Amino acid sequence: MLARASSSLDFVCDYAEEHSGPMDGAHIRSLSILLSYCIELLLKAEFVLVNEFKDKDVLERSLKRLNHDLVAVAQKLGQARLKAIGIKSIHTKRQLFFVGYILETLDGEVISVENFIDIRYDFIKDWTRTIPTTEEFLGWVIGALKINNNIKKLHF
Repeated sequence: MLARASSSLDFVCDYAEEHSGPMDGAHIRSLSILLSYCIELLLKAEFVLVNEFKDKDVLERSLKRLNHDLVAVAQKLGQARLKAIGIKSIHTKRQLFFVGYILETLDGEVISVENFIDIRYDFIKDWTRTIPTTEEFLGWVIGALKINNNIKKLHF
């Protein structure tokens, strides 16, 4: 999980840096899907690394119960584990018909990601999301890379 998140974050970071001009909604949506997926993987990787599971089936059921809800994953991890990986808090954000999450790091940075299910199917709604600037998006990716590095330092 961690390796998949790590390589995907590297890709998103490299891509966003190479295409530093303004991005349209479809363009940023694709990158946002990948970033949301990576953040979810990072949190779930930490969940797996700090818990013991009787067997693979118990592990899979535990992960499926968490669904794509980052607040639920954060609650399972607890405040001490979140702080250990550099996260101060995770909150749900709602914007019109869209659901996402705000992660605040211990450094005071903010990472904004979308609910993984919501962003994949947002095209069926008659509303558009607020599009971040390329710099703002790249800041979120760099924040995610810091969390990734914190998890690696703790466990490997």
